[in-house]
Amino acid sequence: MSRLETAALWIAALGLAAFLIMRVGRRERLLLDGRISPRLVRMVAVLVVAFGWRPADAHAAEPPPDACQTIPPPAAPPPPGDLFDPPRAPLGRADLERAHPADPHFAREAHAHFTAARRAAPAELASLLARADRAARFDDARLMTIREVGQPVFRPWMSKAGRPVGYEEIQIPKGFHEVFGKKLAVATGGTWHSEGTIDLAIVTSSGASLVRAGVSTPLPEGKTIRLRRFDLIQAGNGPLTLRHADLGELVVPAGQLVASWHLPRHLGAQGRAKVDALVRRAGACDAAAQRELEWILPAAHEAIASAIATPIPEGIVDPLRGRAALRLLLALYLE
Repeated sequence: MSRLETAALWIAALGLAAFLIMRVGRRERLLLDGRISPRLVRMVAVLVVAFGWRPADAHAAEPPPDACQTIPPPAAPPPPGDLFDPPRAPLGRADLERAHPADPHFAREAHAHFTAARRAAPAELASLLARADRAARFDDARLMTIREVGQPVFRPWMSKAGRPVGYEEIQIPKGFHEVFGKKLAVATGGTWHSEGTIDLAIVTSSGASLVRAGVSTPLPEGKTIRLRRFDLIQAGNGPLTLRHADLGELVVPAGQLVASWHLPRHLGAQGRAKVDALVRRAGACDAAAQRELEWILPAAHEAIASAIATPIPEGIVDPLRGRAALRLLLALYLE
């Protein structure tokens, strides 16, 4: 193609681009029909992009960003300096021998025991939560082992001939059991151990104790405990008074056994008002309120579930725009 023809095409592209901008700017429909050279179409596109043109109301046409569509970065309150966090008893050889390190059922077992504990009688809580804690630690050790030595592979015998003696369908990498035993000694339980916790200061102990993994430890006054989902608090011969930095005091009657999901019933008026306000703000897409709820999930899970279950009146916009974010927070505690 000669230079004269190329210049003619650029002039035609310039006119077509101006015509396109004029029609679209007036919100008029534009339909190009007929046989147009692809080269001409590319020239028009180059000119429109080079001019940096876009409709005047393009910004207004875009939907406003929704704060509930952004996931707040993970954040946690700094651990208090006087944190009382007794270690759990190490798992014995009998626990290690009964566990198959390649079996991925441990995560399901931990969730099943935790779900059963929330519906169980007080006499069964310690046993169920101890089993849930053991299963969570097994799963945590299994995942750490897989990251280090590799994933066990399931390879069934597929030949028509009989399976040879000693054939193992689950082929475990070399050294898997040895590494699993080492990881089990340092396994914490993963997110079951780190998420869904709440820090409570012990104001008056009255002989109360913390039951963790089936082991009871007296609670010293003046310290702060980090109550986890598999923990229990057994009140002593007098009322147990706990204090949260934002929710105020929680009073547990003498002799009562308290799990983390029981905390909402022990909140005072200040704590209930604070939780309700945070749930309303989180439902209105306040990311800061969502992070605050994440730090107090054991005390706020009932209010979150109640807000999610509130029906939406027909024909109106859901006033709880952050309903999806609240569901995620509730799942973070329950699962």
